[in-house]
Amino acid sequence: MLRPTFFQTARVYPLKITCILSLCGTMAALLFLLGAPGSLADSQYPLTYQVKLLPGEKAAQVKMILAKNHPFLALDFNIDGEYQQDFKADKASALETTGERVVWRPTRSTSWLSYRVKIDHQRQPGAYDAMITADWLLMRGDDLVPPAVAKISKSRKKKLQLDAALLDFELPGGWTSINTGWERAEDESLKAGEYATRFIIDNPDKSFDRPTGWIIAGKLGTRRDEVGSTRISVSAPAGSTFRRLDVLTFLNFVWPQMEAAFLQVPRELLIVGADDPFWRGGLSAANSFFLHADRPLVSENATSTLVHELFHMVTRIRGDRNADWIAEGLAEFYSFELLYRAGGITAVRRERVLNWLSEWSSEVDTLHRKKSTGPTTARAAVLFAALDREIRELTNNDRTIDDISRTLMQQRKVDLQDLQDAFTDLTGKHSSTLKSPLLLPQ
Repeated sequence: MLRPTFFQTARVYPLKITCILSLCGTMAALLFLLGAPGSLADSQYPLTYQVKLLPGEKAAQVKMILAKNHPFLALDFNIDGEYQQDFKADKASALETTGERVVWRPTRSTSWLSYRVKIDHQRQPGAYDAMITADWLLMRGDDLVPPAVAKISKSRKKKLQLDAALLDFELPGGWTSINTGWERAEDESLKAGEYATRFIIDNPDKSFDRPTGWIIAGKLGTRRDEVGSTRISVSAPAGSTFRRLDVLTFLNFVWPQMEAAFLQVPRELLIVGADDPFWRGGLSAANSFFLHADRPLVSENATSTLVHELFHMVTRIRGDRNADWIAEGLAEFYSFELLYRAGGITAVRRERVLNWLSEWSSEVDTLHRKKSTGPTTARAAVLFAALDREIRELTNNDRTIDDISRTLMQQRKVDLQDLQDAFTDLTGKHSSTLKSPLLLPQ
């Protein structure tokens, strides 16, 4: 399955997106190929997506439609040829395929591009992170729609509306609902208890509005609540052993601490779960993440995979070069720190956590690694606990590690120098903790 890396945004412009899922027979197939007059392709969105789920074939047929007078000169897609195949356009000469890239140069009139997506994907042998069955779908939208660099007409650039995209689903027969981490669009035609299948895709941090994050659809069990300023949905396939209400109850006391620590939290949050053969772990994405049904909310060592992944999802901090320990160490530190602040563990238990992490990571001699391992992450978490103490001592408890985290959130991709600069800006001093031998170049 395509695992796109972050792509440069200097020449990327928004693509307005709509997805329509249809299994409605011959006429629907004809409309899928031709584009129906008066459809969303003719609306204010210059680009719409139509997606037809094919559970029996474990695939999806995707069609992109550009409305007349669209501003795009070319769309350059980074694809995974094993999973995204059979690209076709209304004008064959408008399509160029080279290796892992597909370049589409549409005409100025209404144009379309279609391709096929293989959905099932194994993260490890026998362990899936995307799957479609006769009853449900669980995957990331990142894998459904590949990243693209858009070339746009200079004369149209200023006229291009930078408003949100639209993601619209028509479910296969017998499927009852769909959930994403995006806000639902209003639908006055719905009856009481029904949920809209249309979502608003709006990511102000990126100019390419793709439907990223987890998507779950089909015969589902879902629990919903509003905690603080966030609407939370916890969803899994019907019959799953995933403890939806346990997760929602847990979040009712942890999420306010998350909001207080980082201030900026998503308006919508989706947590999805599944049993085997899904991968036994947690996988975060923008505004949503996956947790295997077998994973505990709090481990025996009093750290929480759930809170760890929430940190990644909310802050989106990631380490530059050999600084993966910063993102992973902070996530592990907050995985027990927020439990402590919420009253879930005592001060004595918190100290035991730090002692356990310190013992487990005692043989770590450097944090500088391309990929932070378990012991490296544990050692980094201990270091951040020490850094928090140092900040509190220097500021008479007026500032904490939260202030550092908020600064790093604005930068997203960070290294040791960024961390040192944030500390100095906050306290007016250089950190003794950040002079640890663990941080010396190797």
